[in-house]
Amino acid sequence: VYAYRTTAPFCSAPTTLDFEPDLPVVPVSLNGVGTCENQIANYTLTTSGTPDGETFTWTINPTTAGSVVGGQGTTAVDIQWNNQTTSSATIKVTSALCGLQEVNDFPLTIHPQPEPVISQTGHLCPGATVPAELSTTMGYTSHAWTGPSGGSSATNFTVSVAGEHRVTVTDANNC
Repeated sequence: VYAYRTTAPFCSAPTTLDFEPDLPVVPVSLNGVGTCENQIANYTLTTSGTPDGETFTWTINPTTAGSVVGGQGTTAVDIQWNNQTTSSATIKVTSALCGLQEVNDFPLTIHPQPEPVISQTGHLCPGATVPAELSTTMGYTSHAWTGPSGGSSATNFTVSVAGEHRVTVTDANNC
């Protein structure tokens, strides 16, 4: 590389400039919320910077554990987790740039969906109330009751109207 002066005395002098090849970035971490079976979870790579043209390929091992359903090729994806025969899986991220690759594995635990059991004590008689109680082998961080008797976020719910009552629970794994 030569540098030329465009004004008098129009001198030239050689100079050097080193060109470094762009390499795929090494992810710093993988961030995501929720790894529960039968659920879609979002995962984002944290990097020190992503050069233009870098692509990311996401795969799941074992392949039966889940599928990338959105964002393939980017630093953020949505993964649909399936019913599980195992509690562990690995998210593999391959970053590619200029024909070079960087491969990173992120092992994780896939949590089962909670299975709440509703038990009823007493009888629902006209004009009476019956407490419906939630019982389970797992602890829950939240409850959401719905039905003809209204709604509640309490563990125990008082039923005063006949009909179908439902409870949606969330456990400590955000499942």
